[in-house]
Amino acid sequence: MKTIIIGTRGSKMALVQARQVQDLLKKRFPEHVFELLEIKSDGDINQGDLRKAGGKGAFVRKLDQALLENRIHLAVNSMKDIPNDHERTPGVSIFGVLPRPDVREALISRSGAKLNELPPGTKIGTGSPRRSSFLKRLNHGLIPVYFRGNADTRIGKLDTGEVDAILLAKSGLERIERQDRITEIIPPEIICPPFGAGIITIDACNADPDSQAIAATVSDPLTFAMMRAERSFLNTLRGDCHTACAGYCVQNPDGALTLRGMLLSDDGQTCIQGFRTGLISQAEEIGDSLAAELLKNGGEALIQEQKDREARESSS
Repeated sequence: MKTIIIGTRGSKMALVQARQVQDLLKKRFPEHVFELLEIKSDGDINQGDLRKAGGKGAFVRKLDQALLENRIHLAVNSMKDIPNDHERTPGVSIFGVLPRPDVREALISRSGAKLNELPPGTKIGTGSPRRSSFLKRLNHGLIPVYFRGNADTRIGKLDTGEVDAILLAKSGLERIERQDRITEIIPPEIICPPFGAGIITIDACNADPDSQAIAATVSDPLTFAMMRAERSFLNTLRGDCHTACAGYCVQNPDGALTLRGMLLSDDGQTCIQGFRTGLISQAEEIGDSLAAELLKNGGEALIQEQKDREARESSS
């Protein structure tokens, strides 16, 4: 009997996700013991500006290091928290993903008003440049208020009146059984989800084929192909956690994949978007070519503007 250590962040949602993976692996490998090890990420420790915690990689960096040091065999992450391959810790990769749930966003408002019913001046809490740009794009006079924290923390800030409403992932609220708080489910045509929305990843060290094989046995092939297309887009885009980009991959009735991608300006008034369709075997090509098209059509200048703004704000 072999003991397999699964690393996870310690938030309620992270633990739910890790236990889901643990249960699947226990059923698949009854001859092994699967134990969870909680590792506090830099993003959990620093609840201020994510840039000061090391950007998007702040949520996975310590788990990656634990994999490289062989303190854990597998790590469970949310794909949306994993930086592109150029910024991720070398030597660690995704080797399995669970079936993708609903990717849509959910609005929770204290008044019970839906998105198009919220009056001008309504404060909506979010730490996401993507959500902020989409809210401004609506031209309803809604005010994005920057804050961070796990789902329960954000709901608590809403209930104490810090903001009037919040936007969270529908799938995340369902995982922590807080779906009863949802006021409205937002169509992706109104607020497009982030790349990687809803996908739970199982990561391992590139030098550990045994752990890679274990992760692959419970991986969903369709979701893995969607993940490959979306991460290929992000790798080519080379944006960061402050780039307002959105998109997701779906399977068409004929079995092909369609990837949609969007880049938005900070004020939401500029939106560069497109889509690509191809076979599952062409997942990476779909992502590469779509990102290249958006960059060519003005996306490169848009991303540079956002990076220049971030640099000015960081130095001030």
